[in-house]
Amino acid sequence: MPTYYSTTALITTIFITFSSFIHSSAAASYNVLAFGAVPTGLADSTQAFASAWTAACQTSNKSLIYVPKGRYLLTPVVFSGDNCAHNNTQVVFRIDGTLIAPSDHNVLGASADWIRFQRVDQVSIVGGALDAKGGSLWDCKAAANTSTSCIQGATVGETIFADQVLS
Repeated sequence: MPTYYSTTALITTIFITFSSFIHSSAAASYNVLAFGAVPTGLADSTQAFASAWTAACQTSNKSLIYVPKGRYLLTPVVFSGDNCAHNNTQVVFRIDGTLIAPSDHNVLGASADWIRFQRVDQVSIVGGALDAKGGSLWDCKAAANTSTSCIQGATVGETIFADQVLS
């Protein structure tokens, strides 16, 4: 009898896992490379990421924004849920690469945030790395030179009016 219950439990587990896989594969997928992102870290990929977000927001199903291996230069960007066609539908950012900020800290100086998620629900950020390139700003602040004016600096990521944002 114990073998019967073990086999039944195993088959049930496999079935549930397989069903979940099939269901999750039904998500609309948006690769940032298809929107013009450049994985070298040398060209600005901000517009490509924003376009992928807009496309994902236009679907009424679960969406996956895929960031392949590479380095992606991003200037300040806001991922806003204001114009999304769906409410309470999951958007997953699957990042296999690295998102990098500009080396010049003054580029981010006018912005409060480098990456912001605003008015979004059920967003997941999976994997990846963030390189905020903060070294030059910290060097400026450490110098404590009154003739040098250092900007405050931007936060790496922020969520505003958001629900169920997972990273």
